Amino acid sequence: MNASQEKVWWGYLLSGVLFVLLGWMVLAKPISAVISLVLFFGFYLLVSGIVQVVMSFFGIGKKGSAWGWELVAGIFSVIVGLMVLNNTLFTSVFTSVMFMYAIAFSMIFSGVVGMFAGRKTEKSGNFVWTWGGFFLGLLYLAFGLYLLASPTRYAVSTVVLASGWFAIIIGGTSIVYAFVDKNHNNKVTA
Repeated sequence: MNASQEKVWWGYLLSGVLFVLLGWMVLAKPISAVISLVLFFGFYLLVSGIVQVVMSFFGIGKKGSAWGWELVAGIFSVIVGLMVLNNTLFTSVFTSVMFMYAIAFSMIFSGVVGMFAGRKTEKSGNFVWTWGGFFLGLLYLAFGLYLLASPTRYAVSTVVLASGWFAIIIGGTSIVYAFVDKNHNNKVTA
């Protein structure tokens, strides 16, 4: 193992620390985090749409080129990007609400499946309900219905909490991996 490979663990450590800081910032300032994310997404759509429009012109007249579709997709990205940047607050809430609906329907589906899958087969071949599996499925179903009853109330907070904790978990995992990698490298070189 060469010297450059031995120093890779620092990259994982730095990445982990940055993710943990990002997670803490998201949890500390949730509204700012959502608006920043939407602004970033709006600029991304705008810039990638412009690039796609320009690149579509390079395909004109080339056999098998889908330049027309690329042009339409690029124009669409530019329009959506401008709409997002023009109304950041609406886009933040709308995106969060759509995410909330996805979570609610997923929880309802998982709950119903869990309730019916919460059974085991006896040696005789008969199905016996396990109360733990049935009860867990019932909790999933109840939580999904609760979220579905008022998705706008919980939308932004759920997205922010999930993003913040996800970043902290990824960061913590990267930090642990950095030290595992460093320890492994020290054993290999010894």
